[in-house]
Amino acid sequence: MLLKRNVRQVTLLHVYHHVSVAIIWWIISYHAPGGDAYISAALNSIVHVFMYLYYFLSALWTDDMKRKQRYLFWGKYLTQMQMLQFTINMVQAMYSIIFKSPYPQFL
Repeated sequence: MLLKRNVRQVTLLHVYHHVSVAIIWWIISYHAPGGDAYISAALNSIVHVFMYLYYFLSALWTDDMKRKQRYLFWGKYLTQMQMLQFTINMVQAMYSIIFKSPYPQFL
């Protein structure tokens, strides 16, 4: 987005998300490498694969609306996938807190 000078898509939430993720992962890798954080990373990676596949295919088929409607119907489910990811991450975090995992509690 930035390379194409398309800054209208860069929102405060977008910037906050990416900056906070970088800081949080630095803290996790510094204070608790090898902990339970891989679950969140794996889920996030899976969701991003689908998200960027959707964006890629959508960019390929800019002129062919029939093809977009036929093959990219699942785009409306991307937000639901993200919400499911957030829910699973929260459940895993609560489980770690409740059952006193050896993971540092401040994280």
